[in-house]
Amino acid sequence: MFLRETFPEAIDKIKRIIADKEKLIEGDINKLAKLKHTQSEDISKLFEEFNYLHQTIQEVLESNDQQYIYKALELLESKIMKGSFKQMQNQEVDFFMKSVYRLFQEKSNPHKKEESIQLLSLMRSVISEYLITMMNDQLEQSFDLLDKELFFTQSKHTHINAKERVEYIESLQHMEKYFRYII
Repeated sequence: MFLRETFPEAIDKIKRIIADKEKLIEGDINKLAKLKHTQSEDISKLFEEFNYLHQTIQEVLESNDQQYIYKALELLESKIMKGSFKQMQNQEVDFFMKSVYRLFQEKSNPHKKEESIQLLSLMRSVISEYLITMMNDQLEQSFDLLDKELFFTQSKHTHINAKERVEYIESLQHMEKYFRYII
């Protein structure tokens, strides 16, 4: 009763702040969950695509079949043209495109197969580097998300503690009323 009579606006304000904070925390936790799910899906699809290309190139290089080599070059060229490699704006991809165009234009090149193998090896290296970069980025993002989750969890615990204190104050007020009534 003493606290209610002495600080009624403060207690009401604390209750409103706690209720607002609870809504904000729940909203942030939901947003974080959606963000984590969306990011992991996008990265997984991209990772799968590049991993598939990397494995395909590896198999083609191991087979050493001229027809498969040219088909792999065409596959990579089409993927680049479709924008699959837009995250990798680097010199190697540009060089690959120019070289593939030149190779397909030449009719009588005795070293066509060897140059094609070199181009596939180049792209395998580029894709390998990108896959490693993606894994590192994924790890960093996971740590960032864990930090955010830790912050929200700590914020929620702080909120719960504040709510418990307000409830404790209210129970003291009820006890004070009860004792005054008895006396």
